[in-house]
Amino acid sequence: MKYFLLFSIGIFLASCSSSKHFTIDAKTVEVSKNISPDSSIIKLYKPYKDSMDSMLNLVIGYTKVDLVKGDPESPLGNFFTDALLYYVLTNYKDSLYGFSTMVLLNSGGFRTELRTGPITIGDVFRLMPFDNTITILQLKGIDLLKLFNFIAQKGGMPIAGARLLLDAKTCVEANIHNSPVQENNIYNVVTSNYLANGGDNVTIFTDAVKRIDLSVRIRDAFIEYIKVLHQNGIAIEAKKDGRIKYKGFDE
Repeated sequence: MKYFLLFSIGIFLASCSSSKHFTIDAKTVEVSKNISPDSSIIKLYKPYKDSMDSMLNLVIGYTKVDLVKGDPESPLGNFFTDALLYYVLTNYKDSLYGFSTMVLLNSGGFRTELRTGPITIGDVFRLMPFDNTITILQLKGIDLLKLFNFIAQKGGMPIAGARLLLDAKTCVEANIHNSPVQENNIYNVVTSNYLANGGDNVTIFTDAVKRIDLSVRIRDAFIEYIKVLHQNGIAIEAKKDGRIKYKGFDE
């Protein structure tokens, strides 16, 4: 049983020339299942609800495997970082200035997992309900290696375009697109505006040489990528592929 209190307030306003007094009565209203729905309200919102349900229930792709989270890498993280890398390389190549490019996201940004079967727009909204947008950051290699040390300390993070060999606290070996990271080179890191702004304690991006904020939501990039696969008859078969390994355990 729930109750709402409708309350009264007495207000006395005074000035040099006049005064006014307002009084509102209060009463407690019981809210229960016995209250009938207001048909006029239902009639008002139903067309919008039906339209939204139709959009969210639209199937945009299919996965043959469970897309689940995990550390230091996972099928879910690998698939969606690959999706974001593909999206940026395809649509924003001019913003990359020819530098080698990788993607970094955070596992906490994924609020659920996707099970084998059809994927709907609603599934992607539930996976990533936030309106985080894409940010491209240019980092010197020496700073990128500091980022990889941070990833080692975190126990792994979702990445694409890079392969890392880590020990408990540091990055032992790092390659981007099959080439070792050079301290004096410039690299692109595609990420979320949340991480770019220091979210999840990622502070190294304050040392970025350049920052480009796109107006594209990461969720929308995911939806577009899944649609492209589906239109080409490709089902998702993401898996762990060793892009992050720990020395002595995965070698």
